[in-house]
Amino acid sequence: RKTGDAVAIKVMSLEKEESGVEEIRQEIGVLSSCLHPCIIRYRGTLVQGSRLWVIMDYCSLGSMRKLIVSVRL
Repeated sequence: RKTGDAVAIKVMSLEKEESGVEEIRQEIGVLSSCLHPCIIRYRGTLVQGSRLWVIMDYCSLGSMRKLIVSVRL
């Protein structure tokens, strides 16, 4: 809200996503290490109770997680 930039917020239950926690870590690692104008920017992570909030620039092509999985195939 402070900057007025469009962002995407992915909210996940850490209890329900136990099997995908490593993929979530990889996604955050990739996003936080990419500093290029053509790649969506990772803005931060918040944990509230058992919910994880990942904040990043809005990308109309979908999530980095889906892109990472499709590259592995």
